Amino acid sequence: MDFLPVGPHYGSDSDGENAHYATGNQGEDRQKYLSGLEHWRESAKEEAYKTADLNPEKEAAARYMRALGGEYWDRRRAKYKSKVFDNRLNNSRITDLSLLTQTRPTIDISTKIDAYKGEADIVSKVIRSEWLTRDMDAEFIRVNDITKLNGTGFWKIGAASPGMMQAISCGPDSVFPIQPGFHLQNSTAMLYKTWKALSYFRNKFPYGCAGIEKELSDVEQGAGGAAQFTRPKEYPEYTWERLSPAMRRSVGIRIGSGDIGTSVFKSLEMQEYYVDDPQVNESKNKVLMRHPYLPLTLYNWWYWVNPGERLYPRKRLLVFAGRRLMYDGPAPFWHGLFPFATLRLNPVPWSFWGLEVSRPATS
Repeated sequence: MDFLPVGPHYGSDSDGENAHYATGNQGEDRQKYLSGLEHWRESAKEEAYKTADLNPEKEAAARYMRALGGEYWDRRRAKYKSKVFDNRLNNSRITDLSLLTQTRPTIDISTKIDAYKGEADIVSKVIRSEWLTRDMDAEFIRVNDITKLNGTGFWKIGAASPGMMQAISCGPDSVFPIQPGFHLQNSTAMLYKTWKALSYFRNKFPYGCAGIEKELSDVEQGAGGAAQFTRPKEYPEYTWERLSPAMRRSVGIRIGSGDIGTSVFKSLEMQEYYVDDPQVNESKNKVLMRHPYLPLTLYNWWYWVNPGERLYPRKRLLVFAGRRLMYDGPAPFWHGLFPFATLRLNPVPWSFWGLEVSRPATS
């Protein structure tokens, strides 16, 4: 992964309106920063895909999905021959998941200081309440289902004021660790990919959405020049992006009038990069790390950095809509961790990735 350009920061004598980039604050210097960031994004994305290729279940997931759907026979099998099957594999999956419907958190929060025992009891009750009101039990079942199929599943964990917890179940086609160790938090960076409507970007990033419709042209025509074919659901996105135009014509879904490519509900791929950036403040003055656009009164994760200290001690977050940079600044999580949790029901001691639990039955 190439060197990540220095992000926007502010001098100690600044009123917060003029951002300072790698070598300046406006014009040509900002263009160099954006150009370097574009090069880094492509390098990081390629490395994330190489890590995903190490997943032993990457190519097998589509076969598992067909087996769970009852497609045991070869599609080229003669029509006059019997295609009877007993889908015990899917019955076992449903029975297994049903056992998780009453899952409850077992966490206990306590303190040895009498003055804080009331607060500890409140926090414990809040966690249990959030688990029920935010349907965390359903998300737990969903991430288990994803893990059983792909060998590895993820929760993307977030929160919103005044404390609403959120967990999004993801598979290895949405969450990509970059240079991971055996533990996800040992990774150099994390990439999260999903699709969002244009209205989402306009509401969340109103300051950077001018002309964002231009990003739609590349999405609708498809990468690699395959203008009339789109990705089948059983193909992971990173596999589809690596196929040649000829292969996409062979396995893709043709887009006709009124199909996906002409939908009135336009959407763009959103990419979130969480990076453990080791860069330090090399100036002689302290700098302010903050949201590049919002005033300080609207959020609470801005902070001052003294000379020689890390600029991003609690991770750096970069958000792209297509190829458009929407945010580059401190990650909004005070815990300083990647906001992801990993689940592996059939772990492999020598690999970050796990194995699908039904592998012996579907091999």
